Amino acid sequence: MKDKNVMSNVDLTDETILRVAKKVVELLDRQPAIKKDWFSTTEVAAMFGVDIRTVRNYWIKPGKMKASKDWNGRIKIHRDAIEEFANKTGKTLFC
Repeated sequence: MKDKNVMSNVDLTDETILRVAKKVVELLDRQPAIKKDWFSTTEVAAMFGVDIRTVRNYWIKPGKMKASKDWNGRIKIHRDAIEEFANKTGKTLFC
């Protein structure tokens, strides 16, 4: 008998992933003791309601949004860079 995987019925579309990312950001923002200064591309994508590839390929790579890499090579964006980008481009933050 074939074992049914519960996750096989889950539709992991970009929209679903975006909703989950927004929820994660929302939960992190509820914790007053944790005030983040650095964010991942996933978190920034959720803040603006766009795909991660948009943040990486169209905003960071061309230099429209300032970013750094952490010790592990992951892209991190500082809070000030996010605010500067939003003000400069007129894009709305959804968080």
